[in-house]
Amino acid sequence: MAGFMENATYGPVLNSQLKYPVFTDSPVHAGLLQQADKGTTPAYPDTANAAYSDYQNAFSTPRMVQRVLVDKVDINTAMAQAQASCQKIYDQHAS
Repeated sequence: MAGFMENATYGPVLNSQLKYPVFTDSPVHAGLLQQADKGTTPAYPDTANAAYSDYQNAFSTPRMVQRVLVDKVDINTAMAQAQASCQKIYDQHAS
């Protein structure tokens, strides 16, 4: 398993993997170790749920950035559009 991890782009998921040399020898893997140890989940501070998944799949945040950088839309307008998109998704999942 240690050999596999040397060529993989994964951080450790088991305590036994924390001692693999790759997580100290490789700067990339050291970063993955730090992320696994001290990082937060992608959904933080929300929880990974259906609404968050739909939000991610809608690309609302990347679209907001694109609107500003590529389409030259005012940042406040782009943020309002992203917020409206996000709110619509979460409203669909409200109980």
